[in-house]
Amino acid sequence: MRKTKTARLRISELRMEHDRMTQAELAKQIGLSKTTISNLESGRLKSIALTTIAKLCRTLTCTPNDLFQLSGQTESKLAQRQRQALQRFLGSMVKRRST
Repeated sequence: MRKTKTARLRISELRMEHDRMTQAELAKQIGLSKTTISNLESGRLKSIALTTIAKLCRTLTCTPNDLFQLSGQTESKLAQRQRQALQRFLGSMVKRRST
């Protein structure tokens, strides 16, 4: 295993940078409930759909890298493969969006 990072969502900080957008406003714009936004911000939800990441990034005018705050932890081979797959997927979305 190698040292890598785990992620925490920075939705709250990005909302504040985006004209102090409320959880309810963000939820309405991306089609989620306010409770879901709250649970994502607090870390109560441990997973997030790639489509939700894309919607959050579009609405908050940020990149996936901006959306996550990283902290150190050991990464297993499975987690490493999942991270690489996510990076490939997000890269393909950015390419599609710019064409």
